[in-house]
This record gives sequence, C-alpha cells and structure tokens, in this order.
Amino acid sequence: MIKLLLILCVFSQIKEINPDKKWEIEIVTKKTEEYTLLTKNQPVSFVVEGPTYLKTYTRIPWHGDIKGRQIYKIILQENDIDERIITLESEKSSVTKDKKGRPLSKWRSFYIEVPEGLNKYKVINWSSPNDTILLKFKYESPKKWTDIPASDYKTIIESIEE
Repeated sequence: MIKLLLILCVFSQIKEINPDKKWEIEIVTKKTEEYTLLTKNQPVSFVVEGPTYLKTYTRIPWHGDIKGRQIYKIILQENDIDERIITLESEKSSVTKDKKGRPLSKWRSFYIEVPEGLNKYKVINWSSPNDTILLKFKYESPKKWTDIPASDYKTIIESIEE
C-alpha cells in the first residue's frame, strides 16, 4: 500500500496552471530575544571561565529625531588590568523593534577572547546617542581565515597603515 502511494506521489504532478501569474510574498518571522541593558550610570559586570570566545552583540535604541548613522563607544575592562575601547557604528533597523514598538539599530558585534581560568569583565557605556546600549553575549568563535590565492604574482602589494 505504501509503495502504491509513493508511486502515485511521484507520477502525480501538476502539469499546467492557467493562467500562470506569479505573486511574490515575503515571510517575516517574529522572534523575541533578550538583551542586557547598559547605561552610562550602570556598567555591566560578568565572570567567564576560559579559554573561550564570547561574541558580544550590541544595539542602540533609535529615537525619532536621530538621523543617519550613529557612532557609539564601549570600554571593555578585563580583570581590572586591561582596557579596550570598542567603537561601533550603526543605523536604524527596518525590521527590529522593542516590545513597545520603538525602533532599534541594526546589531553590531565584537569578540572577546577569554584567556584560561576565571576572568572578570566590566562593560562601560562611554558614549552613545541616548545613554543606552543593549548587549547580548553568546559563546561563539570567530570564523577561520581562508587563504586567497594570488591572482598575479608579478604585481606589487602595498600595505598602508592608518
């Protein structure tokens, strides 16, 4: 019986549709994610056991009067010794909004390479257009670099440092 159904499914296909007019649709999936709130007055602290990589996703709330691309800066402190300034630039997302319908920026990310042992981190909002940055952390390694073969071995390669 099952073989008969399989044979019927294989040979029973739509041969012709008249009129054959197409209409494209776009399916938008709703998904909810939680972000940690980082404000100028309240840094975010956490402890991570390494060695590992931590990918940090960021967004900023987008108020109506903000135009174009916006730059925001984060200070990352590691074990109360090392500091790193991370500068990110983003623009308004056309699809992402918070629960109240307010627009957010497109996400931007950076990696934290966590050394072996327990490591203490502090994330500080150094500069942002509206005093708030949203953070989300994931355990994720950067992708491996792939070698690109030279197209011509006779050309001179010039390196410029800014």
